Amino acid sequence: MKRQWKRILAMLLTAVMLMGVLAGCKSGSSDGGSKSGDKGGDLVYTTAFSEFFNPYKQGTLIGYGWPCYEPLAWYKSATHEFTPMLAESWERDEANNALVIHVRKGITFSNGDVMDATDVAWTFQARLDYGTQSTIGAPEKVEKVDDYTVKVYYPEFSLNWEVWLLTQYIFSYETFVEHGGDNGGVDWYMNNMMGTGPYVLQEYTPDVVLKFVRNEKYWGKEVPQFETCTFNYSSDGTAQLAAFLNHESDRFTTSDPVVMAQLKEAGYEGTTGAAVSGVQYYAVPITLDPDAPLSNIDVRKAIYLYGIDWDSMAKTVVGDNAYHTSAIGFHESPYYDESIEKCEVDYEKAKKMLADAGYPNGFDVQIYGIGAMASGVETYLQAELKKIGINAEISDTDFGTVQGNYLSGKEAQTGIAVWVQAINADQQLDRFTKHFNPNGATASGCTNWTDALKEKWTATATAKTNEEMEKNLLDYCNQYVNEDCMFWPCYTSTSMVYYQEYYHEKPEAAAVNCGYDPFCISKDAGK
Repeated sequence: MKRQWKRILAMLLTAVMLMGVLAGCKSGSSDGGSKSGDKGGDLVYTTAFSEFFNPYKQGTLIGYGWPCYEPLAWYKSATHEFTPMLAESWERDEANNALVIHVRKGITFSNGDVMDATDVAWTFQARLDYGTQSTIGAPEKVEKVDDYTVKVYYPEFSLNWEVWLLTQYIFSYETFVEHGGDNGGVDWYMNNMMGTGPYVLQEYTPDVVLKFVRNEKYWGKEVPQFETCTFNYSSDGTAQLAAFLNHESDRFTTSDPVVMAQLKEAGYEGTTGAAVSGVQYYAVPITLDPDAPLSNIDVRKAIYLYGIDWDSMAKTVVGDNAYHTSAIGFHESPYYDESIEKCEVDYEKAKKMLADAGYPNGFDVQIYGIGAMASGVETYLQAELKKIGINAEISDTDFGTVQGNYLSGKEAQTGIAVWVQAINADQQLDRFTKHFNPNGATASGCTNWTDALKEKWTATATAKTNEEMEKNLLDYCNQYVNEDCMFWPCYTSTSMVYYQEYYHEKPEAAAVNCGYDPFCISKDAGK
């Protein structure tokens, strides 16, 4: 079973890696230590921690919970294999489109409560109850079979069941009830942490510090090296860099080429780590109004294939570590093929295509930016569109309206929406399934999906093998991006990780969806 997943189901928590956090795994101690108290020291990061368990927010991964929370299984980015953790084993019931999970016995939360199937089932059910079901692939039903067995049913087959479910942190249902359930339990979890992991939360001051201390009652046989793990808050990249250069933090992640140059000058060499991660900006034409120019496929082709210098955008907005690709994600993606690259800048050809489509004098359009870094993309896109006769105005419409009304399809507003997603090279089907398809959570409501595109997506989503999935996903991506031009990747920017010389992180430290493994992190004595 594990071998089947070796190529496809890999990293996601780019949201975590982009913020410079670390992760948790309990496959064994990195240097053979024990619970005898012979270890010490502090693990320190400077970053902008922001959320705990938030069942109201799609995609939340509790990125800073890795010291005290644990998943059902580690899915290591370096090995692309699952290692059982809170789950002892699992198997597929393909006849019923379900994954059966056998919970490990003998595990307790840090307060002494027993962890069993009730906690696992509630953790999943909370996603359905609070509207964030796409985080775990939108299952139809969660069933507690017995005290140590949970069964999760899906509407259709997917290669993603394991990565959706097994990489989830597990929370205590009893604690949820003790703090008021729906009337207080969720609020408590959004400001506190209590899990099964090797650390317990010692201090939390919003926008100041998040500190964990080693859990001496940890159920596992080993404990990690560090007595404490501290996140010092800073949302300012310059301050984060200064803390790293002053040896006040142990690890630093960035995709900023200027910062990378500073780090190189200071003697630091970055690495992409076990798997490529970073961000990708997209521009999506909203096509629900049949009379709008962007609903015309020839107009979309003129703009995307010939009317924008995407390569120049990448270098201008970001720098040398960014590039344009017609793939959704990275060149290193399993489904990637260079034949998908079809953009060729030709402003005159773009203008002729617009004229042939009925717009010899261009047209007016709104650009809606989503996300803090969208302004550079918006400005560049505006200037490029002007070169082919299109007058684009950058709108100040708020994020909630764009996402809740325009992208959802609640309003048939025309325009171009620009936004960003953290993404990883390997875990592509997960990203497509959750976001970039006729049923996705991100932009499914703003696009007039063609029957051909729907058929290609169905073939992709129901693929039975990695090889079949990769072939179909390549075909779907080419249709979505190049043939129908309903989705315009702007640029991909890779992240680089920098370490202090005394800080050591095993390649298997990074884990999909659940951050890093504290048992795979160490520092030299006295550091």
